[in-house]
Amino acid sequence: MGDNKITEMSKIIGQIEDELLNIKSAKEQAEAVIDSSKDMLESSKNVAEMFVKTTKQIISDVNDKIAILKAQSYSIEGCVQQGISKITQQSNLAQLKLEKDFNSLVQKMCDTISASTNKSLGDIVNEIDEYHGLITGVTKEFSDSTSDMIEKQERQIVEMKKLVTCMQDSQNSLSSKVEELKQFDINRIFDELGEIHKIESESASTSKKWRFIGLIAFGGSIILEIAILIKLFVA
Repeated sequence: MGDNKITEMSKIIGQIEDELLNIKSAKEQAEAVIDSSKDMLESSKNVAEMFVKTTKQIISDVNDKIAILKAQSYSIEGCVQQGISKITQQSNLAQLKLEKDFNSLVQKMCDTISASTNKSLGDIVNEIDEYHGLITGVTKEFSDSTSDMIEKQERQIVEMKKLVTCMQDSQNSLSSKVEELKQFDINRIFDELGEIHKIESESASTSKKWRFIGLIAFGGSIILEIAILIKLFVA
């Protein structure tokens, strides 16, 4: 009878040892999962931080390019204004020269008329026609020259304005891209990083919890063994 009790007790002890081994195996698997989760969380955190850093760098680069384009745009606009001012100045100078030449020709004509008082009216009319033709030629030459110059300057101004418009479009496009980049919710990314740190803390707590459960199971098994032994010996 004593041998049967010993055999039964040995079986119970064997079962308890099997349960302890199962608990130990489950604990090791849980710790492996926790370690794997930690690695994955760390990798996710690094990727998120790299994304935030890259986004900030892109925004900074685009802002620098916009500043350069603005400076170039202001420079071209200044050149256009200088070109317009120069055309106006040259036109005014040309008009003054024309008026001066015309007054000089009129004065010469008056002098000629005064000197030719004794000449026949036909000769005077011929000289007047000659001066009129000369004035007409000078006026036409000046007009043609001024028109060509103004037309050339106007073409240059049109090209400059096209360039300014193109640069403005590029600036607007870059500004739009900056706005799109700003739409990325960086605060949300930082919140997610906070969640990652929180999960890491919870993982550490879970690991401690598994250790605590293992200790409880071990203590419980010892108490159970003592109770079984007491029951057997009392019986």
